[in-house]
Amino acid sequence: MLKIYCSALAVFFAGGVIFAQVPTDGNEKKVVPKRVPRGRINSPEYKVSNLRIEKIRSVIKSKYDQKVKMTDPAVRKSIEEEIGRLVPLQPRVKPDPRTYLDVKKTLEEKINAKFPADIKAIRKKAEEEFAAKNPMVKRNSQVTVRYKRGSRIYRFSGRYYGFGLGGTTIRINSRNIPLVDLTEDSLRMFDLKFYKMEQQKYADAAVRRYLSAKNAYADKIINEEYAKVRKKNEQLGYILRNGWEPAKNIVDEYYNEMLERYKIREEEEARKRMEALKNNPADLLPKKENEEEEEEDEEEE
Repeated sequence: MLKIYCSALAVFFAGGVIFAQVPTDGNEKKVVPKRVPRGRINSPEYKVSNLRIEKIRSVIKSKYDQKVKMTDPAVRKSIEEEIGRLVPLQPRVKPDPRTYLDVKKTLEEKINAKFPADIKAIRKKAEEEFAAKNPMVKRNSQVTVRYKRGSRIYRFSGRYYGFGLGGTTIRINSRNIPLVDLTEDSLRMFDLKFYKMEQQKYADAAVRRYLSAKNAYADKIINEEYAKVRKKNEQLGYILRNGWEPAKNIVDEYYNEMLERYKIREEEEARKRMEALKNNPADLLPKKENEEEEEEDEEEE
């Protein structure tokens, strides 16, 4: 069985499944995780939950903007009634508690049954394939090599007699050809170090292909199964945020936040009224009704 190398948080938010570390050539781009906004799940699969969160916030914020009395229990009741028409505040049936990782664990046996090969066996088979396709040349064998001269490539055939000039050239017939001039496909026929490097690249590629296919299959069946969990819980009325929560949790949290802002605003406005009263007391006093009538009579005359 393959060990699973994955971060629980990354898998939960991004939905990725990694069954083994895959050899790379160093050119892969680093994945920078996106910042997840407070109270939201940063994934298109959770659109229903995000819309519900936004709607709850919108309803409560509109009451705050309308400057209704947020401390009045009737206001709180009207908010809950409005939201309750959209989504149950407290569903009666409990949600399916399984996380993405829980679902993945239940499907590991099925995934490994579909892809049972051992990585060492895949690598060994690939190395053997490479050796069969690219045999190294033995002395006194007939060989054809390709080498470079400037921007041009030449071909030369003859009997290979071994290395010459301190191991920096190969001798074919009576000609010594520098190793540095050989093309890669010709160099690996003579240079054991280069041959091993090419063989390893070939095996790494085979492992990557296998693991890529396995991860793709795992992602597919796990996402399909977890989609059923998500759909069921959303139909019950739950919202995915810090796990599956009832709408009442979000209502309580955001209402309390708006209530604190409301109290601060009320205190600030009361302070301003007191300052205005001290500075211009006459402007804040209500006019008498008889005074208004007298002014109207004067205008009629």
